[in-house]
Amino acid sequence: MYLDEWPARDSIRTPFAPLTSAPSTAIVYKKSDGTSTTFSSSAWEVDTVDDYGRIALGYDESWPSETLWPVNPIRIEFKVGYGPTSTDIPDDIKQGMLLMLGNRYENREDVVVGYAGQAAMKLPKAAMSLLTNHKNFRF
Repeated sequence: MYLDEWPARDSIRTPFAPLTSAPSTAIVYKKSDGTSTTFSSSAWEVDTVDDYGRIALGYDESWPSETLWPVNPIRIEFKVGYGPTSTDIPDDIKQGMLLMLGNRYENREDVVVGYAGQAAMKLPKAAMSLLTNHKNFRF
């Protein structure tokens, strides 16, 4: 993820969920003279409990104050997802996917999508209710 400036708040929310980790070299910023610097991992913490997850400043810490490069000077690296094995994925997500696949299999046919980008097939209500708990909304 790239940022053009440091946030006004004391944390950075990740745009995807769930956040699983951020390496100690996760935050690198480019100064106005073109040199890159790693923001010390002792100055921030990773919060994986929040829906999206966030990288938050530690107590009595602040974002670097150097003048930044004008375009995408801050690079933040992180990992999101449920893990490498099927047991890491919540059961209701797997069940919702099976319901969707079963529905597509039972209703396989040529479909014409209408004007204005209408959906060709709607999701089964049971699948929608299972997956809604894992959909992250941002306001």
